Amino acid sequence: MNQATLAVHELDITFHLPEGEFYALHNISFEIFPNEVVGIVGESGCGKSLTAKAIMGTLPQNASITRGNMIFQNRQLHQMLDKDWQRLRGNELTMIFQEPMNSLNPVLTIGKQVSEVLKRHTSLSKKERKQKVMKTWKEVGLPRAEALWKAYPHQLSGGMCQRVVIAMAVIGQPQLIIADEPTTALDVTTQAQILDLFQSIKQNYNNALLFISHDWGVIRRICDRVMVMYAGRIVEQGDVDKLMNEPKHPYTKSLLQAIPNASKRGQRLYTIPGNVPSLQERKTGCPFYERCPLKMKQCEAVFPDTYTFARQTVACHLFAKEGEHH
Repeated sequence: MNQATLAVHELDITFHLPEGEFYALHNISFEIFPNEVVGIVGESGCGKSLTAKAIMGTLPQNASITRGNMIFQNRQLHQMLDKDWQRLRGNELTMIFQEPMNSLNPVLTIGKQVSEVLKRHTSLSKKERKQKVMKTWKEVGLPRAEALWKAYPHQLSGGMCQRVVIAMAVIGQPQLIIADEPTTALDVTTQAQILDLFQSIKQNYNNALLFISHDWGVIRRICDRVMVMYAGRIVEQGDVDKLMNEPKHPYTKSLLQAIPNASKRGQRLYTIPGNVPSLQERKTGCPFYERCPLKMKQCEAVFPDTYTFARQTVACHLFAKEGEHH
């Protein structure tokens, strides 16, 4: 069996606010293996981006890891010093954000920005760096390399900027790439091209990819496995097709029910009643209790254990008699 590129075990993250301490992530556990794409899906405020920030070591100052660990290539991420992070981040561990323009410096040329990654993390000469940049641009489908070398971000389309950001992420051949809603700001055609690009990256670079999205179509197209997050907890995870075809958790079912499709034309779109509870509103029971159509008495008081069905896990009291408890 392959060794996991990243293994997260029972991770808790707490926010220290003036009115007290509040769990933002609770008991998060998952693994990502080489040449695998794992998705995280859920509404805004569920903890998707916070999970990414924890892995990248960029948590807000008022947040801290209070339990659990994260092991990346046999290193304990949560115990690393700043100097170790500087060697790791942008080299072995990289992140692609939603808004490509926010990731690029408007006053530096594209060539300088991409080659800077190699300057910081390798001993390549200036000429070798330029050659490597040009080769990577070709791999990510960026045309007219010489003109691009001298161009500035504002001279490029959103899709081209996102390809530049992806080139910066893959140029050091990282073991893990985290992509946080990387296609949201793009039009549908460009989005499809960028998703194709991610699939070719997976095949060509043999790295692990953590892909954060709220779009099930994107998740189905790009991911091998998916985790469904709600209010800082993983409520269900499993193989993408299996989970989407046979969802178990009421929250997963509700999310999938809300997807618009041609067969629902003329009908009102389904929306989940209520909102994701804020940090201060989260109680000891199941956080989906208030919005759940299948809630039971114990759901309000006790967070459910996790139950396993082959390659699918679900945290829900409804499955206490059916699944294998773990």
